[in-house]
Amino acid sequence: MISMKHFKTTGAVLRSRPLGESDRLVTLLTWEKGKIGAVAKGARKTKSKLAAGVDLFVYGNYVLYEGKNLATITQQEILETFNHLHHQPEGYAYASYFAELAEKILMEGEKNVPVSNLLLEGWRALEGVKDYNLLARAFEIKLLSSSGYHPYFDGCINCGSRDREYFSSRMGGLVCYNCVARDSMAISFAPGTVSLVNYFLTRDLAETDVIKAGYGQKSELYAFTTGLMEHYLDIRECKSLQYIKQHFSSSSRKLS
Repeated sequence: MISMKHFKTTGAVLRSRPLGESDRLVTLLTWEKGKIGAVAKGARKTKSKLAAGVDLFVYGNYVLYEGKNLATITQQEILETFNHLHHQPEGYAYASYFAELAEKILMEGEKNVPVSNLLLEGWRALEGVKDYNLLARAFEIKLLSSSGYHPYFDGCINCGSRDREYFSSRMGGLVCYNCVARDSMAISFAPGTVSLVNYFLTRDLAETDVIKAGYGQKSELYAFTTGLMEHYLDIRECKSLQYIKQHFSSSSRKLS
């Protein structure tokens, strides 16, 4: 029987770090209560029943006791693990990046089921992915959409012209040659890149691997997503993305 101070939730482990000699401090992204911090007491001990369920990249059902500041995990049922990522350095780095974005975008206790679903979808798509870089751009685009932002692609956002050669993060849409001077930070944006964004918005992340994009398109996509995340979500470069740039040379070249 669950007491009034206990609650059940489904969640994904965004972060898991040592706390004291035997506990773990966990950040869960839950479907019912949003992002919450919790303590897993004794989880660092070898024989702990909680240890496996509070590891990074675990999706499961949890029972927690609601404390004054932090909840305490008392029971867990693992639904899905992504243990293979712990043995794939690049996949691990991108899974961490997806988790960091999800953590940054949500306030404590803020519920956003589309973001929770997207994180799980992103972790699943990392298995066997051929192009981590393109998957990351698709994840960022869908994250923006899940947060309520949709770029304006129907014409120049300023004058309505069908001549659309640039994208303005500040104005939130495509702009033409005559209006681009209104935003000195506007970027070149080819029609093929617009098509890629629309594709990512309407397809599952697993379908990213059927797409082949050149260096120019990837550069435009990177400028597009980073500009929007900074302007609308106040997310600047994440630590995990910096790590990716430093340690995975092929991704680093494509990201810059």
